[in-house]
Amino acid sequence: MLSDDITLLIELQEKDNVIDALNSQISGIPLEITQKKELILQFKADFEATKSSFTQLQIKRKEKEMDVETKESLIKKHSEELNSIKSNDAYKALISEIERAKKEKYALEDEILQIMEDSEKKSAELKENEKKYKEKEKCIEQEISDITKKLDVFKNDVLQKCQQRVILAQKVDPNILSTYEYIRTGKDGVAVACIEGENCGGCHINLRPQLINEVHKAQALVRCDNCFRILYKK
Repeated sequence: MLSDDITLLIELQEKDNVIDALNSQISGIPLEITQKKELILQFKADFEATKSSFTQLQIKRKEKEMDVETKESLIKKHSEELNSIKSNDAYKALISEIERAKKEKYALEDEILQIMEDSEKKSAELKENEKKYKEKEKCIEQEISDITKKLDVFKNDVLQKCQQRVILAQKVDPNILSTYEYIRTGKDGVAVACIEGENCGGCHINLRPQLINEVHKAQALVRCDNCFRILYKK
């Protein structure tokens, strides 16, 4: 009987909608995983930036310390040269060079002290950032693992639903099934629509009384004049 086919189509459509929903969730999971991985990379980049900043401070400190050593060597050299200077002007000029070198050395030492202070703060920041990064990485990796498991569940569920669908579709008249498949493809998955009052449940257009009567008779496949969906009445 035609009413039996319609009942099967309704059940088939419900099954197809479930499969479509599962496939939609499955299709979105790879992007979700990619976004999670990008988030890990972002936290890592923040940590690496702090690490790089700390390293630069260490390098800068080393350079300044080398500059101090150079100044100390220069001061020592000039101080030794004082004993061999005969000219008073030359003596004064060398003294001036020594004083300038000492001032530059003191300035460098002040800079080193500031770098050491900055390094201490940056070191604490680095440790805190590393801790946060490791915690976030562990948390997000667990989320990715959970999402992957969910993906496997969805895939298995789709496989079971598809197997059930095949069995169900075999019970429908081939011509009616073909019509159902054709309509469903162009109507966002809704090929069978229930009449709501005097309107099509699919497009909500008012139906002709004759069309509604034909649905009640269930002697032929009745389709909406507007959206062409297969109509049925509860």
